[in-house]
Amino acid sequence: MRAKQETYRHEFVELVPEVVEIGVLYVSLKYKSVSHLCMCGCGEKVVSRLSPERFRFTFDGAHVSMYPSIGNSTFACRSHYWLEDGDVYWYPPLSDRQIERARKNAHRKPLLPSTRRWLESANRESEQRASSRLRDDQKGTKK
Repeated sequence: MRAKQETYRHEFVELVPEVVEIGVLYVSLKYKSVSHLCMCGCGEKVVSRLSPERFRFTFDGAHVSMYPSIGNSTFACRSHYWLEDGDVYWYPPLSDRQIERARKNAHRKPLLPSTRRWLESANRESEQRASSRLRDDQKGTKK
């Protein structure tokens, strides 16, 4: 097993080559798909079919980003990562519960990156407020 990828590059192709390189996203507009080897280094091939309801990508002239995150629930590695602007952002491996929830919600539209960042920020702020209230409550009971 190879080391986890921290970065990637892209190639626009008609067909995915027979020999694929680790750390390369192969984008086929003709076949509406993006393929790559799992970024964890396990060697499994990941194929994402592009559609507005499922997976999509952006190209800013320099980098390709994929939305939503890539969750390899059927692989032994269960790796989970975001591909954004040439960087790989790692999340913990998927749990059985996360996989079940993702399958139930597969019909829903994925979040845009800006919405995802806002939700993550709002969740952090909410957790901080709750933690602060808990500390305040605990201080009040110690008096």
